[in-house]
Amino acid sequence: MKQCLLSMKDMRDNNRGGVVYGFLTTGQDWQMLSYDGKEFRLTEIFQVVFQGMARKKKRWMEGYSILVECMLFALSNGGIVEKEVK
Repeated sequence: MKQCLLSMKDMRDNNRGGVVYGFLTTGQDWQMLSYDGKEFRLTEIFQVVFQGMARKKKRWMEGYSILVECMLFALSNGGIVEKEVK
């Protein structure tokens, strides 16, 4: 976690501010972090991988696709788009 927090701080500092996002994972358990320059925020642990998921697509889409939603949020909130500086 320490490495992720330091990387997020460095990323924000080198990109002139904004909110930055990161993920901690064991591969099965995930947490999303955000940093706005004042505080770090951490979600609760959520699972995205379970036994037999290849055969149970509907179950995965309904209950475990939160990782895709988190990544979409982070990326659509300026995560990979450089804003024009005037």
